[in-house]
Amino acid sequence: MSFIEDYLLYSSGNKAPKLFHQWSAISTLSSVVGRRVWISQGHWKRYPNLYVILVGDPANGKSTAMKIAQNLLIDLKDVPLGPSSITKERLTKLLGEEGSRCHKRIMVNGEAKSYTHLSVFSNEMLTLLGRDPLSMIDFLTDVWDCEKEFAVETKNQGCDIIKAPFITVLACMTPEKTTNLLKQNIIDGGFSRRCVFVYNNRRGKATPRPIITKEQYEAKERCLVRLRQIRQVNGEFVWTKETEEFFDDWFENNQRELDTKVDLVTQGYFGCKDELLLKVTMLLTVAETDERTLELSRMQRALDLLKATEKTLHLVFSGMGENRQARIGQKILNMLLHTNEPVKEKRIYAELFSDGDREQIQQTLHHLEQIDKIKQVTKGSVRYWEQNNGQ
Repeated sequence: MSFIEDYLLYSSGNKAPKLFHQWSAISTLSSVVGRRVWISQGHWKRYPNLYVILVGDPANGKSTAMKIAQNLLIDLKDVPLGPSSITKERLTKLLGEEGSRCHKRIMVNGEAKSYTHLSVFSNEMLTLLGRDPLSMIDFLTDVWDCEKEFAVETKNQGCDIIKAPFITVLACMTPEKTTNLLKQNIIDGGFSRRCVFVYNNRRGKATPRPIITKEQYEAKERCLVRLRQIRQVNGEFVWTKETEEFFDDWFENNQRELDTKVDLVTQGYFGCKDELLLKVTMLLTVAETDERTLELSRMQRALDLLKATEKTLHLVFSGMGENRQARIGQKILNMLLHTNEPVKEKRIYAELFSDGDREQIQQTLHHLEQIDKIKQVTKGSVRYWEQNNGQ
């Protein structure tokens, strides 16, 4: 079994959906790998650091998934973990001060290299952002792809120099709070495009009296063994010819798809998707092997994982629309997303009667149909609606 398969077994048996556990596993790998591996792209090196935000309504398992990943790293030891709440000033001081626990020294191809590592876990993203969320967001945005060193001027304490920063984030949010931050222009633009927003409002299969089985304990031990082995993997990833050809074709298609996106958040995500794809491919590789080769099959799996988050990206920011039709539209999309079969039009009218009158709901249905979000299905004389999965 691979690390991720073992991780999913170990983390099973609770209400958190599988998608949350999958991305928590990937975040865990990111925290352990650090700057030991990279992909060269022209003047830059792409390292596998990630900002993963688990998004869903309260009590749907976000925190459960996050804490399992956090506790695994606590058991592993040697991964610098940050507090869930800290000011930007204290954070930059922690990262830049001499003798910081965040300073890592590793051997790469026989050469000693240093970098600054911190993995942040937060049960509530707003708590992490603190009293000055814009300042913290600006810092996280700027430091995400910093190649060598990052300087932060402080008001009364000089300048903090952070050498070769590597910061990962696994945090939880509700759609409402995500939307509020967007409306305040706090997480739009640069920060949101650097994040993987993982939305899910379904709960996993939970048990009334959960226990950790023998099989789960064994899976956890295998996870820890593999994470310790990963510490020995270092160096640059190389491409296979078929992966190069696949990525080049995919990149051109992604650029064309980017041109069709109208909202800034989605545009930003697709503009950064190639970097996210490379990062996740590296992590799926070290999950299974010590070899540093970008295999086509792993890149395709990484692409599938990203696509799984894209299907619900519009629901992450579902409250952005100020007009009534926008709110009705998001509720329709949410209803169809969580239904495995076409929904009667009559049911849509019934469930949304408090959000708008019949004419407003009908106009919204036809608008969503025109932009290929949903499609109409007729069975006899009854009209149904379903998601347009071709889009």
